[in-house]
Amino acid sequence: MKATEFVKKYGWKHSKKTVSTHSRQLRILSTWEIDLKKLVDSYELVESYGGLKKARRTLEIRVDRGISNIQAVNSDLGKAIADVEYVHAVATTDDQKAFEAFFMNQPFYLQLKFIHGERLFDFDEGIGYRNLTVQIGYVCWCRGDKEFVI
Repeated sequence: MKATEFVKKYGWKHSKKTVSTHSRQLRILSTWEIDLKKLVDSYELVESYGGLKKARRTLEIRVDRGISNIQAVNSDLGKAIADVEYVHAVATTDDQKAFEAFFMNQPFYLQLKFIHGERLFDFDEGIGYRNLTVQIGYVCWCRGDKEFVI
């Protein structure tokens, strides 16, 4: 299992605990453990800025003040943001596929598919599903409400 898959499956809290446990042991860390530690360090750096949104804004401000885009992306913060976004993207894609399969098995799916066609599952990164009915369903599904009536 890759480090990104581990974070996706077990979450950041458990990943931090795993890194802490492995770091205390007196031995050479494996490549996987080093990759996991890098991801956890990236997450902690992004969180020190108040989360992903605020960290991105900080990077934008640096660019506005004259730092080149290349310098910003190659900075520690830029790399940390990329790491956290990558883990989030892996998790989101899998969640979306599972949700869409679930949604297509609902009794109201065919009617919504007839009304909205191929655009029913249009998804914008950072915004969510464009169709409000699908977005509400996705939010409920992500919270663990595996059953809902529309």
